[in-house]
Amino acid sequence: MGSPDDVAGPGSAVDAGLADLPASPRLDTAAAVDASTLLDGAAPPTSDGPGSGGPDTARPADAPFDAGTDVGSDTAASDALVFGTGRFGTPQVIPALANPDQDDDPALSGDGLELYFASYRAGGLGFEDIWVSRRASTSDAWGAPTRPPALSSTGRDKAPALSADGLRIWLASDRPGGAGADDIWTATRTCRTAACPWSTPVPALGINSPSGEGTPMVFAGGLRMALRQQGSGIDLYLSKRAGVTDAWGTPTAIVEINTNANESGPHVSVDGLRLYFDSNRSGNDEIFVSVWDAQQGRFGSPTALSELNSIFTDADISLTDDERIVVFSSTRSGNAEIYEARR
Repeated sequence: MGSPDDVAGPGSAVDAGLADLPASPRLDTAAAVDASTLLDGAAPPTSDGPGSGGPDTARPADAPFDAGTDVGSDTAASDALVFGTGRFGTPQVIPALANPDQDDDPALSGDGLELYFASYRAGGLGFEDIWVSRRASTSDAWGAPTRPPALSSTGRDKAPALSADGLRIWLASDRPGGAGADDIWTATRTCRTAACPWSTPVPALGINSPSGEGTPMVFAGGLRMALRQQGSGIDLYLSKRAGVTDAWGTPTAIVEINTNANESGPHVSVDGLRLYFDSNRSGNDEIFVSVWDAQQGRFGSPTALSELNSIFTDADISLTDDERIVVFSSTRSGNAEIYEARR
C-alpha cells in the first residue's frame, strides 16, 4: 500500500519508452503451468547475474512491450491459458492472514498457490517484513503465514513480486547496501516449497537510485519492469533491458496512466495487454485497469474496478495468471488487511 515515504526518486517524464512499440502486438498463447513440477523441486533459475532475473518460461513474451523479442523457451505445453472475464465477486478478507497489524502488498503466484505479502505483525525481524501463506489448491483455505528468514532485514521489506516460474522474487527494501531510501532487490530459490529457502537478496542492477524505487512488477518475458517512483508525485514508470543478464535502463514515466495524483502498485497481465494499478485520483486509493490500445500504441483510459473498491483505501492488486483470482489490500475493516475475490 503506497505512502509518500514508501518510494521516491526522479525519473524521465517521457512516454515510458513506448514509442518503439508495434501498432498491432503479437499475442502469444501462454503455456499452462504444471504446479507440481515446481512444488516438488525444480531446476534452479538460469544464472544470469545478480539481481537481473531469469527468463520466465511459463508465460509468453512481454507483448506488446517487447514485440516478440522476449519469448520464453518452454513451448512443450499445449493447453491454452483462458483469461477470466466479467466482474469479480464480493471481496472477502482472508481469515488465515487477519491480524490487528497492517498487512499489505500481496503478491500471488501465477497458479494461486502461494501468497507473499508485507506485514507489521509480531514475529518479524524489522519494522516491516515479508511473509508467505500457501495452499494445496485454489479451492483450499490459505495456511498460516510464515516469514522466510532470508527475505527479512532490520529495515523495511515490502512489495514482493514473483517471477512466472516462482523461482525468483523481487522486493523493495531500505536495508543497508542499496543506493539509498527504498531500492529494488531480488533473490532466487530452487523449488517452491519451504524446503528450498530463498537466497540472500541482492540489489537489482541498474535501476536503483539515491531517491528510491518501489512496487516492482517484472513482465512475463523478463525484459520490462513496471514500478513506482516519485517525481512531482508518485507515478508509474517503466524500465527495460536488452536481455536478462543486462542491467535495467533508466525508468521512464507511463504518461497516459499518470495524473497529478498518485499512481502505484502495478500488475501486468500475462499477455501484457492489461495494466492494473491503484490511484487516489478520485480522492481515496482505488484499483483501476487500463487496456492496451493497439491502434494508438499506448494504454487506454483507466477504468475503476468498482466491484473491488470501497470508500476506504483499496490498493496493491495482484492476480493469478488466468486473472480469475485477485488479492488486494484494503482498510475497509478498520486496518489494512488482505482480501480475495474471484470471477
